[in-house]
Amino acid sequence: MNTTPRALRFATRSVLCIILFGGTWLISEAGAQVLDQRVSLPEQVDLSGLVILTANTLEIPLEFDPAILKLSGSGASSTVTLRGVNDVTPDELWALTNQVLASRQLALVRSPNARVLSIVRLADAPNASGVQIATVQPDVSLRPGFVQQIVRPKFRSAKDLAEAIKPFLTKNVGTAAPVGDSGVLLISDLASRVEEAKKLLDTLDVPREDISPLVVEARNIPAAALQSAVTQLAAKRDTVSGDKLRGELTIAPDGKSLLLIAPAETRDSWLKLIAALDQREEVITRDYTPKVFSAKEVANLIEQTIRERAANAPAPAGGSAAQSADDRLRVVTDELTGTLIVTATPTQHERIVALLARLDATPQSAARPVRAFPVRNRPVKEVLQTLQSLIAAGALDTTSVVDAFGQGTSASSIRDAGAQRTSRSDDPSQGSVIPTVVPPPTPPSSPVLNSSGWTGGTSLGSRGSGRSGTGIPGLSITADEGTNTLIAIAEPRMLAQLELLIRQLDVRQPQVMLEVYLVSLSEQDALNLGVELEKIGQFSGNLYQLSSLFGLTSGTPGNRTPTASQGFTGAVLNPGDFSAVIKALETISSGSTKSLPRVLVNNNQQASFNSVLQQPYTISNTTSGAGTTTSFGGTQDAGTTISVRPQIAEADQLVLEYSLSLSSFVGAPPANGLPPPRQQNNVSSNATIPDGHTVVVGGIELISDGKNTSQVPYIGDVPVVGELFKVRDNSTSRQRFYVFIRAAVLRDQQLNDLKYLTDATIRKDNLKSLGINDGFPTMKPRVIR
Repeated sequence: MNTTPRALRFATRSVLCIILFGGTWLISEAGAQVLDQRVSLPEQVDLSGLVILTANTLEIPLEFDPAILKLSGSGASSTVTLRGVNDVTPDELWALTNQVLASRQLALVRSPNARVLSIVRLADAPNASGVQIATVQPDVSLRPGFVQQIVRPKFRSAKDLAEAIKPFLTKNVGTAAPVGDSGVLLISDLASRVEEAKKLLDTLDVPREDISPLVVEARNIPAAALQSAVTQLAAKRDTVSGDKLRGELTIAPDGKSLLLIAPAETRDSWLKLIAALDQREEVITRDYTPKVFSAKEVANLIEQTIRERAANAPAPAGGSAAQSADDRLRVVTDELTGTLIVTATPTQHERIVALLARLDATPQSAARPVRAFPVRNRPVKEVLQTLQSLIAAGALDTTSVVDAFGQGTSASSIRDAGAQRTSRSDDPSQGSVIPTVVPPPTPPSSPVLNSSGWTGGTSLGSRGSGRSGTGIPGLSITADEGTNTLIAIAEPRMLAQLELLIRQLDVRQPQVMLEVYLVSLSEQDALNLGVELEKIGQFSGNLYQLSSLFGLTSGTPGNRTPTASQGFTGAVLNPGDFSAVIKALETISSGSTKSLPRVLVNNNQQASFNSVLQQPYTISNTTSGAGTTTSFGGTQDAGTTISVRPQIAEADQLVLEYSLSLSSFVGAPPANGLPPPRQQNNVSSNATIPDGHTVVVGGIELISDGKNTSQVPYIGDVPVVGELFKVRDNSTSRQRFYVFIRAAVLRDQQLNDLKYLTDATIRKDNLKSLGINDGFPTMKPRVIR
């Protein structure tokens, strides 16, 4: 062994003591610490000498058994060949010695609380070595080649870090494991490997990224379907790429969005997957014609089965679960042709086709239910009669029914649009359309009528007997007057047509409030003017009398007096000689009579007003021996009679069919046993009037002008003088009769307009004082404590 002069100078200042005790070498230090020296090693060196030189150079206490350094089976120490190694520093010498020992499965260890290092087999090093805490400054005088250190991670778990650094430790020697639940990590390996592992830990033990949930809205398909589809696609991606996409995707509590929990580096990848699958299928519009059941019933079934189950439906073949859910399903029922117009995705159309195929395969014998149709606004008998007429005219298509019972084939319940007529309701409140189909070339004969309704030619017990010549096979309708209900037995398609007909017929008609004003006006002007003259005298012994008498006086000639009467009376009386009487009377009269009947009537129903006075009259019979007997001869009616039938037309105009009669007695009976004379005026017509306005619909005007003059012939024609010899009786009369009608249409379904009119009438005439109540609750103040 050669040393450099510098090393020899160091040796002169140090004392090396080598003491042999039973085969164990104990090397201890003496003298000052070597700070700067270099050692030159030969190409071949004995392992024991290398160990002793290293301990001496670094002044490290060391104890070992020389036998452990010898080759197995020989008494000589093993030789170490070094090439390319010239001058080395003490640290390099230490590293080289530990490397050589490790290659021979040996290691320098420091036992717990020991002041020297020991050379042991590498397999026994973990048990022989003490445990160091990485944060505690180690004793630099003792530098073991195999160490066990405890490291406390700052950010990551000890378990995760142990798994991460195990591949970098010495195989079958180095270990890394967490110490219980303390959160610290125990690393056992060669000192150089432990240092490298600690550097790796510094790289791995970094703060974890803050991962916060991200709410992702499911825009096009339900959140549950989207979450399932994205999760499945991510799993397939991991299988293909071999790299797991970190993160989780769950459904948000609102059920309408997703929660993405993923680190920043994988968040964009998750969002791309979500965006790629959150797409809607295109929608397609197709027409379907059910063959057995009605279009309305099939439409309801499609809504319930396709729409409600879409979100939870399994994914179609070759697609994802997201394709099965869509909220754009639209089902329109074309009641004209019995067709369903469906707007849906291709996946939904496939399910609709399967559903219709199952329904159309239903046997006709199982598709003939009993339906009850309550009639709420009209008498059930009246509706039944109307249905009988419509069915006899071919309003129901019997093609599918006859084929089903006769030939076993099925057809559309309502023929296509080119072979039918439609009749739309004029009632703006009803939007349904009654399909009126053209009867087939050989329609069935008229239905058979019975006391309770109408029954088709095929009874329930012989439905399958074939085509009937007496009515519509498989159709039976009857009326229950007790509940005002129609009961029908038929196949579903025909029941659907009946329902449309009944719905159109059974509607509440608007009501009409009719007010009829009857006004009678009369005017009369009469003038009576008369003069009477009388002269009694003697001429040649003969008496003479000259007079112009018109009944204005009474008494005997020469002794006349004016009769008591109305008007002006002037008289010049000289009894027995001369008398003159003048009378004048003018009578002016006018009058009016108003009648205001009011009645509430349904549309197209007749209303009547009657105000009649019955005048009795008697019959007198005179017989010989029995005297005169009087008996009841009868009565004569006089008064007002009105009959009105309103019909609501377009734009709330009303067509009125009315008849008015106004009669009155005009005098005493002309003879015994005859009724008194009566004057009667009649007005009858059809007219159209506006709603809510008062209009005149008729009237009668009678004008009478009479002049009556009584005079002395010839003298009465003399102007001025003739006025003294005449009596005038002039009269003028005018009678007018008018009819005004005011009609108000009441359409409110809750009859609020009728309640308002009633309340207004009660308030106007103060009828509450008579005990008439409008039915509205009375608000009274109350003190709440």
